[in-house]
Amino acid sequence: MGNERNARFCDNNFLDKATNVAPESSRRVFSNALDLANRNRIYKPGTKSFSIEIDTLSNSTNLSFFTMLAASNDYFKMSNSASVQLRGNSIKLFTGSEPFSQSVNVGELGAYLNLADSDNPDGLSYRFWQIDIDDSSNPDDIEIAYMYFGDHTIINRNISNGFNYTVVDRTLRGVSDAGKVFSLRKPEQTVIASQNRQIMSEQDKINIINMGRRVGLHTPFIYVIDPDECNTNYDFSVRAVYFDRQVPSIKQIVNNYYSASYALREVI
Repeated sequence: MGNERNARFCDNNFLDKATNVAPESSRRVFSNALDLANRNRIYKPGTKSFSIEIDTLSNSTNLSFFTMLAASNDYFKMSNSASVQLRGNSIKLFTGSEPFSQSVNVGELGAYLNLADSDNPDGLSYRFWQIDIDDSSNPDDIEIAYMYFGDHTIINRNISNGFNYTVVDRTLRGVSDAGKVFSLRKPEQTVIASQNRQIMSEQDKINIINMGRRVGLHTPFIYVIDPDECNTNYDFSVRAVYFDRQVPSIKQIVNNYYSASYALREVI
């Protein structure tokens, strides 16, 4: 299994510090799409055919993963026929001859593109980027709850022997004095648990400890279970999560080899 298949932690969104130019409607501004802790604050472009221009302010930023997500417990408000194109260039020029241009996969819960592979393990470095979106046949308004455009932390030893993926229905149920069952519907929440990474190197240990220190239990991030599945099984592979109950727990196996375990809970 190549490194490009290993799960990734994505918590460094370049858009937070970049210069971004995007169409927006009143009170549904683009900055709403940069708040992962509140996925119900929506960005609405107010049009169905538009471009978002991004200046990362540096030619040395390695973009490795791009995603646009739906609001919590909602479907993505782009149609299956939507055309989403990501373009990159070292100069601010997008005429169709830029060095990078690729279509972005659109699914029921979001749009996803993996830019890190065996040829470019750290992703691609361009200062200027443009996202072109055309969803003219969509009967609804386009809505984006969160947009991630950044790099990743990878632990080279991947998850061993599977993991648990559970959709938790948080609905409250009770029984009245007359015996009638009633319920108070709550949002569903995904929990990814029983994850173990075995025989990690010293550097992997440092990476995962630093990741836990940065985000703790308070900062949400994007977790990509298997980047290769973003082409076929993306709605399962990509989740917006917190660490659940504790940051990764590290155990020394022998010498400079370690194991780690952790669980993740979806942001809602």
